[in-house]
Amino acid sequence: MDAFCDDLSPEKGFEGVSLMVQNGRITRVVLSKPTARTLSGIQVGDSTARLKQVFGARLEIQPHKYDDDGFYYFVWEQGKRFGVKFEIGGNRVTEIYAGDESIRYVEGCS
Repeated sequence: MDAFCDDLSPEKGFEGVSLMVQNGRITRVVLSKPTARTLSGIQVGDSTARLKQVFGARLEIQPHKYDDDGFYYFVWEQGKRFGVKFEIGGNRVTEIYAGDESIRYVEGCS
């Protein structure tokens, strides 16, 4: 946990977007509505089948911390320094996290 960490949601114009700021630096962006797509074209609401089609063996899959039927699908870059986490519920992407290792955090800054 970072002592200087906060989750922020812009007040206007960015519904469904939140930011994690650690030590004055944005370390994570979270999308919770299908208002934007990743560079690979994935958005909130897409199926796990679509994720597997786009990323294949690059996907690292972990069980969800609170949902027995849910998962986290990760795609990492640069030796796991940066990545994208797709939170899965009901075989659909429910949230997308992009950033540094902070995408591993489940509850805000921890």
